[in-house]
Amino acid sequence: MRMIADAIEHGLAQANYHADLASKRRALSAWGAVERQGKAWSWHWSGLGLALPELLPDPVPCVSADAAWLAMDDIVTKYVRRIGAGG
Repeated sequence: MRMIADAIEHGLAQANYHADLASKRRALSAWGAVERQGKAWSWHWSGLGLALPELLPDPVPCVSADAAWLAMDDIVTKYVRRIGAGG
């Protein structure tokens, strides 16, 4: 029984992770987009949102699209906190 409960818990955790990432993608789409660049993934700023381009770092290569979205989310969160617009 314990193995079944662990499998269900793991499945729910994975579902929550993917739902959270999908929500972040929707919110971050106002800031930019993630795309494949050679073997790596990175993002580009769209110029929308509250961003001042000179205050945002250059995109960096990531190992997956999910990693690029999470890196972009981290940068946007820090930026928004820095300008005092939330969080």
